[in-house]
Amino acid sequence: MPEDDLQLNPVLYASGIGSDPSSPITFDDPNGIYSHGQQVVALRYHAVDESQHLIQTKTFAKGTCGGDSGGPLFQVDERGRHILVGITSHGMGDCNQHNRNMIDLFTDVRANLDWICKYSGVCPVEED
Repeated sequence: MPEDDLQLNPVLYASGIGSDPSSPITFDDPNGIYSHGQQVVALRYHAVDESQHLIQTKTFAKGTCGGDSGGPLFQVDERGRHILVGITSHGMGDCNQHNRNMIDLFTDVRANLDWICKYSGVCPVEED
């Protein structure tokens, strides 16, 4: 879990198995809308909307798509640890348009640490 004052890195990573229009049709996916399993995509940090507790990323031709909601947004710290910073909420564009900037929105985990701790028992660990 992140600390509530954790600074976001310029590059964040989202993971998911949502729709990918460029992926070939597979046996398990006769309509050809899902990718070949889990994918991780590097995204550029863009902004934080503190009033709505949202992290925004803006990356050319990359982003989250339908089916990715609820997946993790994380960053890697200087010790190589993967730190959860957001939860995929939704994108602002059409996943079929790979020739433009994709804006994605993620619920900011840092703004919800008290709630997460209270209802899940997963609480930030104080480091010495």
